[in-house]
Amino acid sequence: MTKRIGWRRIAGLLAVFIPAFAVIVAVSLWVGYRTGYEVGDRTAGRAKEYLDFEDLITANYPRRTPSHSVLRQGCFKGMAEAIGDKHTRYFNPEETRFMAGEFAGERGGIGVKLDMSGELPVVSGFTDASPAAKAGLHDHDVITMVDDRPLAGMKSVKILALITGKAGTSVKIEVRRVGHDDMEFMIVRKTIETSQVVRTDIRAEGRNFVVLKPSDFSPVAGKRFFEQLSAVTGARQGFSGLVLDLRGNPGGRVDVAMSMASAWLGRKSVVKFRYSNGYVKSQRKYFPEPDVPWPTAVLVDGDSASASEIVAGAFQDYGAARVFGTKTYGKGSGQMDFPLKDGSSLHLTVFLWLTPKGRSIDGVGLMPDVVVPAASCDACISHDAQLDAAIRWLAEQPPR
Repeated sequence: MTKRIGWRRIAGLLAVFIPAFAVIVAVSLWVGYRTGYEVGDRTAGRAKEYLDFEDLITANYPRRTPSHSVLRQGCFKGMAEAIGDKHTRYFNPEETRFMAGEFAGERGGIGVKLDMSGELPVVSGFTDASPAAKAGLHDHDVITMVDDRPLAGMKSVKILALITGKAGTSVKIEVRRVGHDDMEFMIVRKTIETSQVVRTDIRAEGRNFVVLKPSDFSPVAGKRFFEQLSAVTGARQGFSGLVLDLRGNPGGRVDVAMSMASAWLGRKSVVKFRYSNGYVKSQRKYFPEPDVPWPTAVLVDGDSASASEIVAGAFQDYGAARVFGTKTYGKGSGQMDFPLKDGSSLHLTVFLWLTPKGRSIDGVGLMPDVVVPAASCDACISHDAQLDAAIRWLAEQPPR
């Protein structure tokens, strides 16, 4: 027999429920109103504080003051620097456009390699088919002006942004050369592919080895890497080992590094990210199976950074490769670019990364399995002591 609930009981329940529900709604609305009011009040206060500061400058500075946009960019730059993290930076619109092209691995430039360690950039080499070399620039030329703008005291990103530009446009370069008066060159920019993967085949100990050296971990370098790897693994016969040369590789995109590492690691985790809330998450790329059929050695040095260290660290943790060389740079953090309305951007550190086994290398670097100082070696197979050590180790490994 089904028991019915009487209308008086229902009315009693509603009499209790409706007032309680009304109280909950009222409290929620009040809390939301107060929170919104306080947030809005804080935001308005911050905006007024900034505007008051700007007014102090414009009202009292005796010379011509910069525009509002320039002052705002200076404010953003100051906040980024106040964090105290050398990898967090603010880029103005011009710098943002340059970095976008640089990070993609292609840009319109003059095909010159620069030493930026001094006050002025010094030519230290040229790319293949370099427009600068064709125009007459030499190694060790000191670049003093670009399009009549003096470079003394200018930041390296700004200098590079001035030199590079749209392919087909011209740029005037003034240089100082030992034994000559200052010299001017008009150079037509062309598309320069800065990211590449160099393949070298070496025969030693009666066996064949292949060396792959990616210049960075940009999308272009990733594409070139897998083209080269496919060509090598497709031929399979004849090779006894592979050397992944990450010396001088400054890093790049973490997703590209994970893709490259997964050719050896398959479905295994490549790296762990630790976020601002303390949450740690393993990251991986889903390769069906490891695709490299030979024993592998990795070369690193003090200029191997970031994504290079992610790959080397993962290989160490899983024993997927033997790492040779010297201690790496020690960049154990990752950044994201946040575009702003005026075309500028904030390059902000958003996570710290750990190797699959939880090791942090930030600020300390990654120690190779076998420490080999950099040195030329006439008696070595390749005239390179580090590469020679890797090749000799590979020659000792049984075939897979």
